[in-house]
Amino acid sequence: MTPAEEKLYTDLDVEFADLMIRLAGENASVVLKKYALDLASAVRNGAGCIPVKNEAERTELSRARPAVGRYPGDGWAFPLLLEGDRLYFQRLLKLENKLAQLLLGLAVRPVPAPPPDRVDEIFSPLPPSPALDRQKQAVRNALKHPLAIISGGPGTGKTTVASALLYQELLRTPAPRIAIAAPTGKAHVRLREALSADAAKFAIPEEFRQRIQTLPGGTIHRLLEWGKSGSARSSDAPLPYDLLLVDECSMISLELMTALLEALRPGARLIMLGDRAQLASVDSGVVFSDLCEAAGNAPAGHPLHGIESTLSYNFRARSAPGLVALADSLRRGELAPDQPILPLPAGRRKTADALAPDLEVFSDLSGLCRKGDAEALKQAFALLDKFRIICAVNGDAPYGVSGVNRIVLAALGLEEDSPGVPVMVTRNTYALDLFNGDTGLIVNGGLVRFPGRDDAIPLAALPGHDIAYAITAHKSQGSGYDRVLLLLPPARSQVVTRELIYTAVTRARKEVTIRGVRELIAEAVSRRFVKNSGLAGKLLRGSV
Repeated sequence: MTPAEEKLYTDLDVEFADLMIRLAGENASVVLKKYALDLASAVRNGAGCIPVKNEAERTELSRARPAVGRYPGDGWAFPLLLEGDRLYFQRLLKLENKLAQLLLGLAVRPVPAPPPDRVDEIFSPLPPSPALDRQKQAVRNALKHPLAIISGGPGTGKTTVASALLYQELLRTPAPRIAIAAPTGKAHVRLREALSADAAKFAIPEEFRQRIQTLPGGTIHRLLEWGKSGSARSSDAPLPYDLLLVDECSMISLELMTALLEALRPGARLIMLGDRAQLASVDSGVVFSDLCEAAGNAPAGHPLHGIESTLSYNFRARSAPGLVALADSLRRGELAPDQPILPLPAGRRKTADALAPDLEVFSDLSGLCRKGDAEALKQAFALLDKFRIICAVNGDAPYGVSGVNRIVLAALGLEEDSPGVPVMVTRNTYALDLFNGDTGLIVNGGLVRFPGRDDAIPLAALPGHDIAYAITAHKSQGSGYDRVLLLLPPARSQVVTRELIYTAVTRARKEVTIRGVRELIAEAVSRRFVKNSGLAGKLLRGSV
């Protein structure tokens, strides 16, 4: 391999390709090694497959038995499988096909008799507008489909629709079994808070507001009772709900979405909320984007036709017009010439000086967490939502997550285990019911408290965690902050794409500051991160 090629592949990629070469034996070829390397690299970066558009190369690959086979003719007997013009790992092809079948099957399930239409009454306290008419339409549309999608960017009112929808669902049957979920603990807490706040705006009787606030739920992993061997819930032990509402669906991987649908009981329905313009899951699959694409192009009579409601009007346009305009331009792949971009400080000292005006929020956490009582912790978690530093990359550079976190700790005069330091779980910890992305605060006694939980976890018991003053754009998904500082690297990076910048910017509710090199940012905004998948095509065909 050339030096440029070596940068694309890890040692594991190379070891996998060498294994396929050995497995193919005399049928091995340069084409097999190239595609084995490319597939391993692509899947490591979240793709489900890679295209093989040249028929000659597809023929060459199909000869590399027993490393490669063709599906469906050769069944599942090979580690690599060609399906049409796409090359898959066998496991990921099985998951993709299974998920397509589950989604199409769910979309044709019968729907219970509609409840009394109270939609106009629900929205009556709010001033009439075309945007509210679109939200009403979304509520009515979701009520008549067993699988419904409500898509839109932050501030477009997805949870507003969801709260009205849940009230209507509670009217549908006397004792419906409804649960709400999200991919991370933080996203679930935000969903529950947003549903409660939105329900208070509406003409919803207090009894039903209370029922919405107390609906069961949690992270998807918790609902599925996920353990080291995967989900404990399945078609043999399904979830006990008639309706499941899931937020932040763009974060859900191919494997997790498949497990979730397999665990739905017969007759259960699913409502999905999300923003397809955000970063997809770090794991394989672009499920929500694929589903939105298929639904948006499904012809009349197709099971997915009409299941998606897209919300476009941003209700933050008055309070944060600049932020809304920036998000809109990023979705179009543009960076406005007048968009402020501040220079990236050179070195740790200058980075510390540049961060100093923003660190008051973080410094106040220490006092609250030293108090440690319920009210102080409530204030601390609210304070943590006011400001966050988002980085494009990990690493020790003064614009990388690790480097920035060390700079902040030094500026505050704190140690890594000091009260008030935020920590983020980086690995699922099943025994503690903690999952990747859950964020807590260190309190006295070397303990960590997490929002929505009454217990305290010893810091030493968290096997995988990072300091979280600064986090990556991926880790920021499902969260929202009043202000965001986005630090982008001073050199071109394949990691920095339109989706990453959009995701980071839209974590801000009021204000965002971007530091980096304008020319590199404009180039990154024009470049989309493409994760190859065959799911949308299978859904549109209506068969696997």
